Amino acid sequence: MDAIDLSRKENVMSTADPYSVKRILEVSPPQSPDLDFGTILRRWERLRIVYNLMLIPWVIFLLCVSTGPPGIIIVVPFAGILANGLYLLGPAVEAYMTWFGFWHVSMTIGLFVAALAFTAAAAAVAILPYPPF
Repeated sequence: MDAIDLSRKENVMSTADPYSVKRILEVSPPQSPDLDFGTILRRWERLRIVYNLMLIPWVIFLLCVSTGPPGIIIVVPFAGILANGLYLLGPAVEAYMTWFGFWHVSMTIGLFVAALAFTAAAAAVAILPYPPF
């Protein structure tokens, strides 16, 4: 019976198993090997300030002209927290698009404007069940 040489330092699992977690995490796409998710998050966190500074006055205006139930004011803070949570879809989509090699400045601006427009429209639909005109 042959003795097994335990002094060899090769990792049999990483070479034999192409689906190992370590190997999958080491693979970077050929289009964008320099993906830095931290940079994307920092860019979107700066945009979050603009997002909130534009939406807060909009929501206050909607509440002032609303003919809906007065209890809607209680729901607004929770809706704001939900909107900021869903805001994270922007950097997630941008990270995937960057990973696939499709990033451009216009993509960030387009995603941000689309998110802002969608949230403003959703706030109007939620707060103004009865349009004032």
